Amino acid sequence: MADERTLATADASTAPRKSAAKTVLIGTVLGAVFVGGLCGMFAVIAGAGTAAAVGVGAFTALFGGPGFGGMVAFTVYEARNNPHEF
Repeated sequence: MADERTLATADASTAPRKSAAKTVLIGTVLGAVFVGGLCGMFAVIAGAGTAAAVGVGAFTALFGGPGFGGMVAFTVYEARNNPHEF
């Protein structure tokens, strides 16, 4: 049985890390939802009809969201896991 002092002093480097692929996949989904919702909302604010706003949101979610979300997620992953100075 593990000693409480051993558990309290274990450093973070022994903890399992998320894989880069899992991080990018989560970022891709979140980016699609964020970009699609944001562009659809802007279309409504600009005066577009509901169907047009949904179309604009879906288009940007499919073509812009995954790239944006994946790049941001991988950049954050690398910055947290590789402490190099830039």
